[in-house]
Parts: sequence; C-alpha cells; structure tokens
Amino acid sequence: MHEDLFSGMGGIRVRSRGRVITPSECDLTIFLDGVVLTETAWTDLVHVNDIEAIEVYPRLGGIPVWARRDSPCGAVIIWLKGSLR
Repeated sequence: MHEDLFSGMGGIRVRSRGRVITPSECDLTIFLDGVVLTETAWTDLVHVNDIEAIEVYPRLGGIPVWARRDSPCGAVIIWLKGSLR
C-alpha cells in the first residue's frame, strides 16, 4: 500500500486520493519526477514497485529551490525508476 511508504515518518499521514499531510493538517505538494501534480492523485499513477526514491520535506526548510514556488507547506518528491539516471 502507498501509505506504508510513509510509516515511521513522524506525523506524516496519507489521506484519501494520496494526499500527504503534516501534523498541522497542511497538505504537502506532490511532485512526480520533478513535475507538480495538481489534479491527479499520485496513487492512481504510480505503482509502489516503480518508485526509485521518495524525498519528504514536512516543512519549507530544505525543499529544493526548483520546488519552493509550488510548496507552501512542504513537499513529497517521488522519483520513478529510470528517472534518476
């Protein structure tokens, strides 16, 4: 299950349609291979076995510069296998 990817991450929870939220109920922006997802749930697009890496930024600090404009609360950046080469 997609929710299992975030188990053990302090306070991060997965809600319906793949929304990932912080303890303060703020939705983290989801990026798939560097592209922000706005309408489609990433859980509908990505099979768990296709994921190479996930970066989780539960606050603004540390978010890559290219992602800051779209991430008012924080971000989850999902990289698919083959996209990091």
